[in-house]
Amino acid sequence: MLKFALATVAMLLVGRVALEPTQLAISRFSRPQGPSLTIAIYSDLHLAKGRAPLAKLADALAQSSPDFIVALGDFSEEPLTEKELSYLKHLASIAPTYGVLGNNDLDPRLQQQLADSSITILKNQGVRLQTEQGAIFLYGAEDLRGGKPSLAGIGEAGEDFVILLSHSPEIVRKLQGERVDLILAGHTHGGQICLPGGYALLTHSKLGRKYSWGIFPWDDSTLLITRGVGTSTLPVRLFCLPELVILQLGAR
Repeated sequence: MLKFALATVAMLLVGRVALEPTQLAISRFSRPQGPSLTIAIYSDLHLAKGRAPLAKLADALAQSSPDFIVALGDFSEEPLTEKELSYLKHLASIAPTYGVLGNNDLDPRLQQQLADSSITILKNQGVRLQTEQGAIFLYGAEDLRGGKPSLAGIGEAGEDFVILLSHSPEIVRKLQGERVDLILAGHTHGGQICLPGGYALLTHSKLGRKYSWGIFPWDDSTLLITRGVGTSTLPVRLFCLPELVILQLGAR
């Protein structure tokens, strides 16, 4: 009986491991600060790995009607195929899209394709977005592993609401007096392989398991880490569904 029970549990886990990478969870967060608008956030497509729920992501992005979209890096380990490039162009057509490169987005050919996809890639630079309730200063930092991140340009924000984009959440360790209202990051995959309840076994982040995914206070700012959409190393997920984040600012 015990062997039968263990075999049944093993089969269920194997089935879940195979199924989870094809699913997509929609995580919704709200913050009272900032101008009233909706931001859709995705990360870690890892298109070369071929284990991301791409159709589900496109549908969910369109249905969320965001004011703008944020893409937080690790698009692919290789240059995009024509089909993949067409897919990214479709995502960027849903709403203005801003992003940063991840530690895997190193190929210059890939970077040129991303520029051609209508995604505005920010490399240690910011862009001011004007809304009816006020301005947002969106600043993208280069990746800690794949680039040379600098936060010096954040000083150009003035009194704007400041959103810092980074592939890795470890960028918070470089905050030294800069005024940042919101930090958006990916990279961790939420752990990708977790225990029940979403307890990450490994996050590839020096911030530790507590900051595998979710939304957290960080000094005078807020840190939001998404689980990402694709997979890396192993094409599996367990108790850690792929995720699209919908963030509502100015929610009162």
